[in-house]
Order: sequence, then structure tokens, then C-alpha cells
Amino acid sequence: MNCFAQENTSPLSFSSGYGFKNFMEYHGIAFRDFDNYKQSAVGPTYFKFTKRVRERFSWGINLAYARYHYKWTEETLYQVSGQQPYIKVEHDYSTYQTFSILGRVNLHFPRSEKFDPYAGVGLGYRIGFFEYKGDADDYKNDDALRAIFPLGFELTVGARYFILDNFGVYSELGIAKSVLQFGVVQNL
Repeated sequence: MNCFAQENTSPLSFSSGYGFKNFMEYHGIAFRDFDNYKQSAVGPTYFKFTKRVRERFSWGINLAYARYHYKWTEETLYQVSGQQPYIKVEHDYSTYQTFSILGRVNLHFPRSEKFDPYAGVGLGYRIGFFEYKGDADDYKNDDALRAIFPLGFELTVGARYFILDNFGVYSELGIAKSVLQFGVVQNL
């Protein structure tokens, strides 16, 4: 039996997935002891297009997006000129958003008819920005603080398992917008 069997392998595939345990989730830990703390997140979500160029190699494009939103009330007193000596400040929200587009190369290991293990590395452009809004004049910041270094990178190991001839599931573990991701894959 050929370890690099071509069954269930198409030259072009599309994957979509969702990630878990992003390091930005832990940004909110700094605020969780404040009153009325709330945290919400979207993603990271992944969209991947890959093309098999050899039995063991494929290349493609990865798109990823994540958004984290924190809201809290801080019991901090600030002195404001012309008013009572101190006021209580409410911090409306803090939001972090990130988007990346990376070129990617995968090395596929020996596989069976339904199971396709691989390792991948991606390099490309990312943008991330942090926005804060609060009541105190010295905290007013309607402009986003953008990431200084726009280089995106990921290094993962993963596997695809085909339930049907051209449809399956995938999972990856490694350094990306999240530590772990799961999703579906469709060979076209």
C-alpha cells in the first residue's frame, strides 16, 4: 500500500475553523477584579486555501481574524479642575482586534486513505489594534494603537480526517492566533 495514496486528496482544498486559547484572552485578567467586568470574544476564525503541488507538499493562503472586548467599572478617583475635588471614573471598554493574511507551506507525512497528518509554517502580514474608551480626559483615546511589527508567523502540526471522499475535519496545534484549532475541510 502506498503511504502517500492519492485517494481523498485533491489538488485544491478549502478549510474553515475556530481557535481556542488565544493569548489575548488573558489581557482581560488585568480587569476581572473590577466592578461590572464583562468579557466577550469572536474567534479566532480561520479560512485556508491550499493547493497540493507534490505528494508531500502543499502551499496556500491563511486568513485569520479575532476580536476581544472587555468592559468594566473602576473605582478610581481623579481630580478634575473646576469640579468637585474627585470623580469616579467609568472605563467604557477596551477592544483588541487582529487580522492576518499569511502564505503557508505544509509538509505532509505518510498517510492512509482517510488520515492526512502534516506540519505547516506560515509567514505574512498581520495587523492588530487596541482601542480604549473611558470617562477621564487623560484616558480619551479614540484612535487605535496599532501593532508596531506587522509580520505574522505561525508554526503548527495537524491532521485532516476525511469522513466522506472530499469532506472531512481538521485539527491543528501550535503557534498561531490560537494554540488549538478545529474545523472542516472540503476538497474541491
